[in-house]
Amino acid sequence: MWRFFYLDRLSKSALANSMFDDARIYWAWAERIAHGHVVGTNPFFLAPLYPYVLGLMRALGVGTPSSVLFLQSLWGAGAAVLLADAVRRLTTPIIGLALGLILIVYQMAVFFDGLILSESLLFFLGSLLLWWVVRSDWSRPSWRTTVVVGVLIGLLAAGRGTAVVLVLPAALLVVRRSDLAGSVRRAGVVLAGFALVVAPVALHNVAVAHEWIPLTYNTGFNLYVGNNPRSSGTYVPITGNRVGQPLGLDGGVELDGRDYLERVEGLRLSPAGSSAYWTSKATSYVANHPGHTLGLMAIKLGMLWNTREFPQIENVEEYGALAGPVGLPVVGSFAILGALALMGAAFSWRSGVAARFALGSALVLTLSTLPFFVTDRYRHMLIPGCAILAGLGLHRLWTAWSDGSRRKQALAALAAGLVVVYLPTPGPTELQKAALLAKNMGLRLQQSAFLAAQSGRLDDAERDFAQAVQDDPRLYESWGGLIRAQVQLGHTEQARETFARARAAGLPDPAASAYEGLFAAFAHDRAAAESALQRIPQSSLDTDQNLAQVVAVARRILSQGP
Repeated sequence: MWRFFYLDRLSKSALANSMFDDARIYWAWAERIAHGHVVGTNPFFLAPLYPYVLGLMRALGVGTPSSVLFLQSLWGAGAAVLLADAVRRLTTPIIGLALGLILIVYQMAVFFDGLILSESLLFFLGSLLLWWVVRSDWSRPSWRTTVVVGVLIGLLAAGRGTAVVLVLPAALLVVRRSDLAGSVRRAGVVLAGFALVVAPVALHNVAVAHEWIPLTYNTGFNLYVGNNPRSSGTYVPITGNRVGQPLGLDGGVELDGRDYLERVEGLRLSPAGSSAYWTSKATSYVANHPGHTLGLMAIKLGMLWNTREFPQIENVEEYGALAGPVGLPVVGSFAILGALALMGAAFSWRSGVAARFALGSALVLTLSTLPFFVTDRYRHMLIPGCAILAGLGLHRLWTAWSDGSRRKQALAALAAGLVVVYLPTPGPTELQKAALLAKNMGLRLQQSAFLAAQSGRLDDAERDFAQAVQDDPRLYESWGGLIRAQVQLGHTEQARETFARARAAGLPDPAASAYEGLFAAFAHDRAAAESALQRIPQSSLDTDQNLAQVVAVARRILSQGP
């Protein structure tokens, strides 16, 4: 129920139906799929699984963001149940229940269920994979049992390319020293299930781009993000303030940076060629700066297993501030789950082949992230494996406390886990975070206010614009929006006071001249109005529709006379 209470609060906040960057691209891409453009015209820069699932949902009538988020919350709750049941099978019912309760209120799982991003689906598939591994008998696995593992790993890889590495711990399930021929056969079945999913992705890329791109061509781009002079461990932009390619294209190609390479570096590259170019830049940097690279790898390892979240697109703190609690403090954070997982990892190898697979999955997903960069989205891939390990850690702590044996050993292991997740990591200070949070919340409110104004809800627009400029007085578009909303509501004197505050906050020309001309027109001061309006360049009116409307209103008032 926690997820649905959160969705209800989210739907009533300024964040309702907001989409940025990847979310906006996924939604437009899914719309094309829902309208029959299944094959598309571009190779995949973004992983295709989520937009195709989203497109299928939209084709079946799940047409609004809120209905998609409801379904995501359903399978997010299902993922928590699957992981709780997997832990129950490995330990005891009480430990499974405790782990399930932690996951129900785990902040980042609830957060991603409420976003039009791939993490919710990947979390469910990762949880299903681990549950399947735990519930299956690996002493004599059938081909059906084995092929399902390959299919699920293939689906995860189609949603995020680094999941390919999960075929490595899958070897723990099927390889037996005493049965070489059987091991080869079972491994072949896993790979066949994997290929069943990823082969159509590769064939699509070959068909539309005439290049070999097994999954996506973002590898080189992401590699250079993680290995360049400005790299910090998390995402940093490498293409400056881009104009970008046309919106609404399939494949996510508007993010691939090829337009930047052509405009800035004079390189016109194919999709695979651009990935190779970014890769060469990254490897060159690594070769010339091995010390910095090793230091970054250590930083990224610490970031992956730290209680802090490192946002890239959406910030959980913003959502908590605008929509209320996303998860429960402490219990619903990575601090508890991560510390218990590190504790459980120490005891997992002796807990059976399924536990070893959980350990292996967390290990290879950690290692596969280090060459790139760390964000909250990438770390979320670790959570299903971490949940299994956390269940093992919680069980060891419970048994040690219950029978009194090795109590100090268990507490020492938990303390060591807590030390690791609370190690200092690079990032903004609390003051910088507060300033960034205020700015981003202002932008959210500004977007909400514009949507409200467009739909005629002027009271809501006035409220959100006012809150936006309170959060960040440099949001000059919000000052303009607030003035226009107040004028439309008939609050002319209040709008005049808002204009004075906007000028004091630094409202720049030509907007300042436009509103100066508007209020002079209201006062029937033709000379002052004309003087202000003539200072506005025509180029500004051509590129800013809102500004042009303000000028049009002012001139209409002037034409009517006193």
